Amino acid sequence: MSGKTYILAIAFLLGYLPLKIGLLAFCIMCIIFRKMLILNRPLFAFSLTFFLLSLYLSPEIPQDPIDSHQYEGWIEVRSHPEYGDNIQFVGSLENDTRAIFYSGHSDKGLYHGASCLVTSQLNAPNHSTNQGEFSYRDFLAKQNISYIGYDTEIHSCHDRSWMSYIADWRLSLQQLLEEKLEAESYVWIQALLLGDQSGIDEEIIEAFQFWGLSHLLAISGLHIGILLIITYFVFLKIFNLTLEQTKILLLILLPIYIILAGANPPIVRAGLMAMGIIIWSFLKVKKPDVIDIVLMIMIIILLFNPYLIYQLSFQFSFIVTVALILSRRLLMNSNWFWLSMKVSLISQLAILPLQLHYFYYTNVFSVFLNLIFVPYFTLIVIPLLIFIIVSLMLPNIISNLLQHVFQVIHEWMIQFMLYLGKPSLFQWVVGEPHLLVIVSYFIVFLILMYFWDRGLLKKAAISAILLVSVCFIQLIIYQLNPNLTITVLDVGQAESIVIELPFRRGIFMIDSGEEMMHESNQENFQYKIKPFLWSKGISKIDALWITHLDVDHSGSMESVIKQFKPTQLFTYPMDETIKLRGINHEEVNQGMTIKYNGGVFSVWSPRSNDSFDSENDQSLVFLFSYEDYNVLFTGDISEEVESLILSEGLGEDIDVLKIAHHGSQTSTSDEWLEVTQPKKALISVGTNNIYGHPHPDVITKLKNRNIDIFRTDKMGSITIKYRKGQDTIFRYKP
Repeated sequence: MSGKTYILAIAFLLGYLPLKIGLLAFCIMCIIFRKMLILNRPLFAFSLTFFLLSLYLSPEIPQDPIDSHQYEGWIEVRSHPEYGDNIQFVGSLENDTRAIFYSGHSDKGLYHGASCLVTSQLNAPNHSTNQGEFSYRDFLAKQNISYIGYDTEIHSCHDRSWMSYIADWRLSLQQLLEEKLEAESYVWIQALLLGDQSGIDEEIIEAFQFWGLSHLLAISGLHIGILLIITYFVFLKIFNLTLEQTKILLLILLPIYIILAGANPPIVRAGLMAMGIIIWSFLKVKKPDVIDIVLMIMIIILLFNPYLIYQLSFQFSFIVTVALILSRRLLMNSNWFWLSMKVSLISQLAILPLQLHYFYYTNVFSVFLNLIFVPYFTLIVIPLLIFIIVSLMLPNIISNLLQHVFQVIHEWMIQFMLYLGKPSLFQWVVGEPHLLVIVSYFIVFLILMYFWDRGLLKKAAISAILLVSVCFIQLIIYQLNPNLTITVLDVGQAESIVIELPFRRGIFMIDSGEEMMHESNQENFQYKIKPFLWSKGISKIDALWITHLDVDHSGSMESVIKQFKPTQLFTYPMDETIKLRGINHEEVNQGMTIKYNGGVFSVWSPRSNDSFDSENDQSLVFLFSYEDYNVLFTGDISEEVESLILSEGLGEDIDVLKIAHHGSQTSTSDEWLEVTQPKKALISVGTNNIYGHPHPDVITKLKNRNIDIFRTDKMGSITIKYRKGQDTIFRYKP
């Protein structure tokens, strides 16, 4: 079976697919490898066995949980408790449903493996309500967790698992190191050697993510390799142990270290791989190919925990490892610079489709930052941190000196990274790739690696160009969309709307609001607006319309301008022009018309001489028209302004009305509806908001006129697609 493990791995992974698709894919695999499988009957038997085993064991993602409810009963603690402001742990209920619990501090014997009697309020995790938005419910479901348990009271616990004792050792070790070391050193030792990044500043973590360096913060093969080299040296040269004694000690210490470091997929993979190589060295048989060991470890890990396949760290770890092993001939006989360049490039290319799937963009400059920081962490940071720990057994002056050296060097390097900032110039936003694009990419990637490995550089170069072209296909797909698309984002008790002209001839945003309580954190921008635009491959918009300056309509205006660089900013007439670099601020008023590639914005309010006491009444009101399709945007105007507009003779039949002021009782008069005659009404409103929006009277008015109502609190984001006189409305929530 040596050298054929990849077939077993493919068969096993196909078992995760839906039954019919999985069976079809397995048959296709058998056809592709038919010669090999016919000649090697045991290989076919094992492949079929692994496929059926995976089909049986692969998890079903939990369906939406039942409504929130109070739970009182026994649970089994399934994770090591994490201590902070609250205790956090995963527990299995009596029906084997899992929940993540939050509780106040407890001395009731809460350990991994314990059985505890608890009372808890079980709530369903939040769904995403916009395209591109992170779904906490899906994230937990892919860990077999269905609920979040709040206000958990732990009445009693008994029993504990053997793993809980190792967790106690880990906690004791952390406390000892925190007591003995300076804070700047301890934070990085905790992250890089114990797998706990909680002490690293969020700004630094975001910088590592931006530059594609997050893998340096996660314990992986790099860290395990350095630890093994140092351990080998200490045991062999300092303690004068034999090679066999050293290997036996490593087989004992590696599992303990894996658990101490958090047992995340990259360290489990690297640790088990090292153990597999050591065990095989004791056996008097032919040494297996490293790729066989890696793939068998992957299968073994998934047999123990099938849900790990959904974890990003698991996917990245094994894909990069397999890609580098298959490219080992390319990496041989290379100097330091070219070795680092090749490793970085192959790693980035191998995970690019997944990176685009999860984050919608890649950093084209990250390869060069890896050339600096990978050797820095490999040759300086990790060895120095290990020496700092060892130095605790020596006079304090040595430990202090090593810590000072580390802090000076590391502070300079981190500041260098932060100084670079997050220039959007290096971000290539592609959007969420289509499945066919991902498949095509990996096929071309394998062809590229085949030619490169065999020294066929011209063909490899052509394949590389084709590889980049595959990514551009995704962007071209958006340009071929013939629909006018209008999306009302679900941004809570705020407002943000995106208009896309057919064939992407123009992209406009109407308002970029933040909820009052989250204005300073820019939560709508960070978690809703930016992910939505990026998921659609949008890195630049043509114009931003701000109806008025209340936070719920303009709270993330500067963030949108900085990130998406609109050419035009349209507002009502203001005392002072908004001066922001790279944007033309134009004040518009009643009677003005803005035309852009077939889209027409006709401003109805305010008039040039209007001055209202209320910021809401100052709102821009404009009709957006494309062909014969009309959508009226109304900001937060009141019935008073509606009457003023109608008195100017501006009312006309429209197709869609954006209801003013989130459906407040102060807007949407009978006269306004009588004149505009909308067929559909859009309401941007927060779930269970304190204002009672939309008001029942407004809903009644709309229903009495048989106007179809679409509201974000019930439906999530709302998307209108219009083409050739027909419109279709989609809601994000099912």
